[in-house]
Amino acid sequence: MEAEDPISIFADMNLNSDDFFQILETHRKSCLREGRYDEAELTRIRILELRAHEEQTKKQQLHSRHTTERQSLEEAHQMEIKILNEQWETEIIPSLEEQSKSSVIEVKERHKRELDELKDRHQREAEKIKMHPPSDILDLKKRIENLSAAGEYSQAKKLRVQLNHLEKEWQEKTLLKLEEKWSGQFGKIVEKQEKELNNLRERLQKQRELKKSQWESDIERLKKRYINVKRELINQHKIERQKLTKEFNVKRQAMQSISSKTKNYVN
Repeated sequence: MEAEDPISIFADMNLNSDDFFQILETHRKSCLREGRYDEAELTRIRILELRAHEEQTKKQQLHSRHTTERQSLEEAHQMEIKILNEQWETEIIPSLEEQSKSSVIEVKERHKRELDELKDRHQREAEKIKMHPPSDILDLKKRIENLSAAGEYSQAKKLRVQLNHLEKEWQEKTLLKLEEKWSGQFGKIVEKQEKELNNLRERLQKQRELKKSQWESDIERLKKRYINVKRELINQHKIERQKLTKEFNVKRQAMQSISSKTKNYVN
């Protein structure tokens, strides 16, 4: 006899399974009291078939639900990982890199301003020195002025040539000393700036490594939470399977008792 789906039968009759089987058991006992043993045996067989089918159906439903729940948990976990990675890849890391780039640009611009200011100071210093020549040049200029005033232009012209030579020589020597001085100042400030820029890049690299570590920690946190939730779900599924097995073991024992009593009547 091919068993019908007991779940559909119970639903159509608006009964739960225990009520339905109680009706069949009542009918079986009534048949025994009235001596309709063949009908009682058919009812007993029907009860056993429906119970077996009910057990199989419920186990399949439970297995299907457990599979769906595990798959849903896995999909949710993968989606969490995907969203987290997208957040890091499209928001956090680009923002960090943009801030790092801005920090480097800001420092370089400040360094350029510092060098420009130093050049301006050097230029002003050179102009100031030119305005204060040594005493021998000043004396020679005074002599030239006196000779010109006295009308001794030829002698004044000769001294002018000498003056130009002295001024040129003095300016070249002065500029050379200034350049030596400035070179040392430029070298120190450039060295200081390079050190500052390297320190900044090192700090930025450490920030990148720290962010990467935070990224990995976030992923590890999600994985641990997933493992814990999955473990709890597996334990819950195990309890539900055990509960269902226990339920049908009890029902199976009751059916075995019914089976032996009915057979005794039939024999």
